[in-house]
Amino acid sequence: MFIQANIPSDTASEKGTLHPSSFVETHLEAHLKELVQHFPEVIGLFLFDAQGSLVLASDPSIMGISIAERDYFHRARESPTAGMFFSETLDNKLNGKPTIAAYQAVLA
Repeated sequence: MFIQANIPSDTASEKGTLHPSSFVETHLEAHLKELVQHFPEVIGLFLFDAQGSLVLASDPSIMGISIAERDYFHRARESPTAGMFFSETLDNKLNGKPTIAAYQAVLA
């Protein structure tokens, strides 16, 4: 997997807070943008830290959002090795439209 193979080991602290290096910001952000272009049904790909703060996104103009209050974020934190899941239908924070989030914890 791209993330596991290419993120330097010093990118995350023991508490799970990401510290994006220039490598991560440049290469992973570009990779997220490329993936979104191949899947028209996906509005964006996002990487959040262990506190729910947005760290990287396929669209960097949306930085600053948090998902800390979302139920699916809490489920991923409680069972980080459980795999990929889908949220209930929720209002998208960016455009207010009904949205389903696919989510999975990324362990550093």
